[in-house]
Amino acid sequence: MRLPFRIFRCGACNYDMRYGTSTCRYCFKETPLRNRLWMPPLVAAMAIGLVMAVA
Repeated sequence: MRLPFRIFRCGACNYDMRYGTSTCRYCFKETPLRNRLWMPPLVAAMAIGLVMAVA
C-alpha cells in the first residue's frame, strides 16, 4: 500500500515520514505511537468498549 503524501515529521531530525512507519528512515529513531498503523484502531476499539461498558 503506497500513500500519496507524508504527514509526520521526525522529532529528532525533522525528516518527513509516512504514516505507519515505526522508525525514521533517516536517523533510525523510533516514531511516536500515534504514527503506528495499529494505534488508531486500538484507540477506537477501547472507546467503543468503554461506551458499551457504560451503557
